[in-house]
Amino acid sequence: PVKRYDIFFSVASKVLSLYPHAKFVAFGSGVDSENCEIVKLNQSYRMENKITCLGEVEEVPSILEKLDIYISTSEVEAFPVSIAEAMAMGLPCVVTDVGDTARLLGDTGTLVVCNDVDQFVAALVAMIELGRLKRDELGRKARNRIDCYFTIEKSSEKYANLYNTVLIENKS
Repeated sequence: PVKRYDIFFSVASKVLSLYPHAKFVAFGSGVDSENCEIVKLNQSYRMENKITCLGEVEEVPSILEKLDIYISTSEVEAFPVSIAEAMAMGLPCVVTDVGDTARLLGDTGTLVVCNDVDQFVAALVAMIELGRLKRDELGRKARNRIDCYFTIEKSSEKYANLYNTVLIENKS
């Protein structure tokens, strides 16, 4: 429920009314035809042939490399690994401003207010209308941001610094 697929379907429906050739892909644990809620959303928005629901995916990069824009309608996140993965693959993102998403995203994509369908649609339409070249440029900035600040090496270094600081303070 916190991933807010109801918002995802609503946004997709509105964007598809403006861009009927757009395609949406949803994936993750339980995002498939076995999930009654996903089936109901597909039916109520009449999206059965317009949104591909893949369920859990083992090779996430193979899916991400086929996308133009990554979106997340989640209302709860800590550090959103899925957004970091999309950024690492060079995707511009339109995502909700929850958890550490703003810190992660920086200026490489668009943040929207959680649960605001109209703002999300406007942001996604704006991203589409940027065109491929400008989206690719944002995607490169996103990848560079991950490489500069969020690699496993950078994370390990930050944890080591934190632990050293705590040790020094406890010795004082």
